[in-house]
Amino acid sequence: MWILFALTSATILASRKIQEKKLVGNIGPALGWMLRLVSGICALIIWVIFSRDTVGMTDPVVISVILAVALLYPLQTHLYYRAMYAMPISVFGMMAGIVPLTSLILSHIFLGSPVSSFGLIAIWFTILAIAILSYKRDHGDVHISAILYAIGAYVLFGIGSVLDRTALYHIAPIPYTVLNQIVGAISIFVYTHSLLGNTQVQAARENIPVILMIWGTIAISWLLSSQALLLAPNPGYVWALQNVHMLITALYGVFILKEEITKRKIFVFICMLIALVSFAFA
Repeated sequence: MWILFALTSATILASRKIQEKKLVGNIGPALGWMLRLVSGICALIIWVIFSRDTVGMTDPVVISVILAVALLYPLQTHLYYRAMYAMPISVFGMMAGIVPLTSLILSHIFLGSPVSSFGLIAIWFTILAIAILSYKRDHGDVHISAILYAIGAYVLFGIGSVLDRTALYHIAPIPYTVLNQIVGAISIFVYTHSLLGNTQVQAARENIPVILMIWGTIAISWLLSSQALLLAPNPGYVWALQNVHMLITALYGVFILKEEITKRKIFVFICMLIALVSFAFA
């Protein structure tokens, strides 16, 4: 049953990227603060009703992580949506493999988490896939700047996951989510409003139903993933299956949006598939 939960979660996450792709041209970074604001408000409601736990909220480590979040979120959001706008969704989806790659390497360096032989296999196949994806020859549908935007965004996602893990040693998940998402929403809003003016803010308001739908997919995916983690024999298997969302996104781009199928994309797809399987055992 946990496999069904994890794969359903992955499918829903892929639908999120597809919906974001449809909106990103009009909304851009404003979509980021709207999603995080809704998430933060919902987490706040859950915290008020079920928890009200304040332990860790004033911990220096947690405060340091939240300040880092405030600085990183605007840049991460800007790069993420710039890349999504400029790239075919089939390519953009596959590049999400950079997130577990970054998380695995940084967790080893800063948290002392061991890297197994499977972890090394996952690292090398992900690096190989990204290098081939970035090679310009016969790959005219993606500009190198968009590749760099995507790499930067996904590396920051990976850094964020390590920061989250560090903070969660000192604070419970619900109060941390409240702080993380609300501070992130404020920082992205300040960036969006100061640099881009009211245009994208207004665009976000006009698309509130779709934004709420995207947030709903995130929430449902999170619940399914949590249930899978409770039932699975190894959490790594769940993360690997959930990361299948990037391959589902790539397949959607090719078969539904009719994006070009190339030998390069097929090879990268296979590399990412091997990397995901290896991450499961890492």
